Amino acid sequence: MKKNRIVEKYGRWAAVMGASEGIGFAFAEELAAAGLSLILAARREAPLLKAAEYLKVQYKIDTEILILDLSLPNPWRNIETVIGEKDLGLIIYNAAASPIGPFLDMDLNAAQRTVAVNVASPLNVVHGAGNLFRKRWMETGRRGGIILLSSLSGLGGTPYVAAYAASKAWNIIFAEGTGAEARKEGVDIMACIAGATDTPGYRDSVVKQGPGAPVQSSRAVAKSAVRALGRKTSVIPGFLNKIVAVLIYGRIRRLWATAVLGRSTAVLRHRDDVRL
Repeated sequence: MKKNRIVEKYGRWAAVMGASEGIGFAFAEELAAAGLSLILAARREAPLLKAAEYLKVQYKIDTEILILDLSLPNPWRNIETVIGEKDLGLIIYNAAASPIGPFLDMDLNAAQRTVAVNVASPLNVVHGAGNLFRKRWMETGRRGGIILLSSLSGLGGTPYVAAYAASKAWNIIFAEGTGAEARKEGVDIMACIAGATDTPGYRDSVVKQGPGAPVQSSRAVAKSAVRALGRKTSVIPGFLNKIVAVLIYGRIRRLWATAVLGRSTAVLRHRDDVRL
């Protein structure tokens, strides 16, 4: 999206959840390049401070950080404290927890964190931000936007990341439903359905490259999502990922699709708590 066009549509500030690295940082950089100042939120202070300083110097924008654990209840209450009088009209919910391994062998607490970070917190943030943006629309005519990061694994059952895939399916359905409801009230809500993406979490989890779509860059994912916001309620970045989605989920039986996906995720290193 061209510089200032997104500012004109959504305002001068955006908030990015999970902004210190990977896709979250790519979103932050994409928005900073378009001229937006940023509230950057993540769990770890040191990389968040580094990201904020880099974006501030490189793009001549204002930045503010928020140390935030999205596995805890009601994150919107904490986000509200740093919004203040800022002209904020855009939220990127990128944070995700992805325990890897057979579900029955998994620490149940890890699976429950997945539900907290990937389902409960997006629900809370969309409700809070959506109402803020709806009020802003009625008062000023300015739109608001929310992007939820989802995954191709959310299009079907995926062995070894079953809880993660199910939570990402929820994000797609939730964004499509609320996006259709809120569009007429000045709020654009969309799910970004990313394929394999080159992030620190992905690199740390892969033992060897398995079959499937090629790995995209984080910046390519962010560019595609920002470009589609306001036009769609869900988007799959990358032409080849769109082909994979059609071939696996649209052309073969779901049982076979699950087997194909299981071959891809079987090469992942089994871990209780991977944040992507």
